[in-house]
Amino acid sequence: MGDLAIAGKPLGSLRTGNAFSFLFSNPFEVGSEVIKQAPSEKSRAHGIPRIPLDKPVLVDPLSGACSTWGQLRDDSLLVAAGLHACGLRPAKSVPYVGRTPTVSSVVMIHLPNCLEFATLLFGTLAAGLTATLVSSALTSEELARTIEMVEPSLIVTSEDGSSLIMEALKSPKARLINTPKVLLVYRSSQRYSRCTSNSASNDWQQLCSQGSLGSPVAFTENEAQCRTAIILWSSGTSGKPKGVVLPHSALNASVVIAWHSSLTWGADEKWLGFVPFYHTFGLTNILLLTPACGATVYVMPKYEPKAFLSHIQYYRITSLHMAPPVAVMLAKSELSKGVNFESVKSALSGGAPLAGEVVSLLYKNTKIAVMCGYGLSECGPVSNQRDLHPEELAEHADNVGMPMVGVELKIAAINDSTKTLRIGEEGEILVRTAGSMTCYLKNPEATNESLDHNGWYRTGDIGKIDSRGIVTITGRVKEIIKVKGLQVAPSELENLLLESPLVADVAVSSIYDRSRQTEFPRAYVVPMDPVLRKQLAGGSASRHSLIKLAQKVKEWTEQRSANYKWLRGNIVFVNEIPKSPAGKILRRILKDSAGEEVVIYPDPPGRSKL
Repeated sequence: MGDLAIAGKPLGSLRTGNAFSFLFSNPFEVGSEVIKQAPSEKSRAHGIPRIPLDKPVLVDPLSGACSTWGQLRDDSLLVAAGLHACGLRPAKSVPYVGRTPTVSSVVMIHLPNCLEFATLLFGTLAAGLTATLVSSALTSEELARTIEMVEPSLIVTSEDGSSLIMEALKSPKARLINTPKVLLVYRSSQRYSRCTSNSASNDWQQLCSQGSLGSPVAFTENEAQCRTAIILWSSGTSGKPKGVVLPHSALNASVVIAWHSSLTWGADEKWLGFVPFYHTFGLTNILLLTPACGATVYVMPKYEPKAFLSHIQYYRITSLHMAPPVAVMLAKSELSKGVNFESVKSALSGGAPLAGEVVSLLYKNTKIAVMCGYGLSECGPVSNQRDLHPEELAEHADNVGMPMVGVELKIAAINDSTKTLRIGEEGEILVRTAGSMTCYLKNPEATNESLDHNGWYRTGDIGKIDSRGIVTITGRVKEIIKVKGLQVAPSELENLLLESPLVADVAVSSIYDRSRQTEFPRAYVVPMDPVLRKQLAGGSASRHSLIKLAQKVKEWTEQRSANYKWLRGNIVFVNEIPKSPAGKILRRILKDSAGEEVVIYPDPPGRSKL
């Protein structure tokens, strides 16, 4: 019958405490405990010299502002003292029981990528508090729901984001008992060089006026496993974002896992930080690793192709972290011709699949060998392609490599997660790692559905493992749409569209844009107008009426959702939605529904700002 479809091994002993203390302890220094206890000869040889205090780790290419390793540590401790002075305190320690996390006073960081993002996050961790990281693309309604869930004591936002935050705080959906303090990052001044106290009353740098905390709040190993460090946000099939509760121990483990599984990284890494820091990919693979390995990160608030290419060449970037659409641009765009990519020794693509022809073309045109990786907000880094010669990458483009060092993975029957399948059989991918979440915030039902008592997380992805331990993802049990690596729940958009008086019924699926290497949401809409429904059934609907209705549906969606959730897969008007006898939408046959498509985004999706 063959061997069971299980691959990978647990991380083993990792003595950790407060994530700030661990990340700034030079964990990968030659001779450190982490390096000495590494699981293989190669990873035990993957140590680096101690990071100099004056080593630049965060650089703003636009202003030239720079934060060194020592400055980032010291400024974070200033912020930590300021947070305590504002009355924010670590929660009283409680015994770790089941999946009940200890959440301290929450600091919400609502910022694009910037130097201040790092200082605020690490300051929050040093203070023993809990940070929640939210996308600056969210609408005020979406922010209000998030605020209700986490009840932040402090919100830090940008000048551009302040109006959205204020609107969200006034929303009845926020349901606030206590209004949080709001501080701003004044990016227009371009003056970040060192924390000061000489600033406006609502300036985030007011946090730096209380002196330094001196040393971070200390946690025992047990506390590190139950104290919540960060809450990320992951869309679910319920249609509402779920708070992913990550303890300090999970952050530490994920950073170690990423380092041990990326042996091309060294002591003088130069990375571009354009992948959002609020996303698990940018958080773990860039931001948290920065103080741990001393990489120099050139921070970009958003992805802009010309600046991206210019920075690679000017700053001699050594490794790239990117979503598939960026890989497509590098492989196919005229912009990349003539750019010197000699410094780039590795690249990792994550968030969504990447076609083999893109991998081949990218290597042919740029000599950049891009590896595909797989990770989850709930588990951190899971697998990646490694130990492959560049010419081998294209033939492996259909897989996501082997489980990372310290990650266990198995394939289970889709309807019975306790039944482990055999090698080569398709089933649901289950993951177990020290980097896993504690639970979903205030959602025990979703937690119990996803995480079993042995620590195995049901990913909702369908796949298989071969005899070498290589993982191939073939589909999804969950019906999440991945737009350039960002998650969109069909049911969330359906609920939003059903609130419109113009929509009688709706189903949302995805359409894959091969040229852009990403999915986009597509809505199948049943009009509220009975005359129009009858005309659709008979194939005689007025094209003018459908275009007019589509425009209104488009505006409804854009006004109420983040732009990456917009219906860039366009709208198909139908007279009914295919459903099971129980009323469940039959998404797999939506594409076969007879209807009238209206193109509401005529430009190529890749040209739209997400």
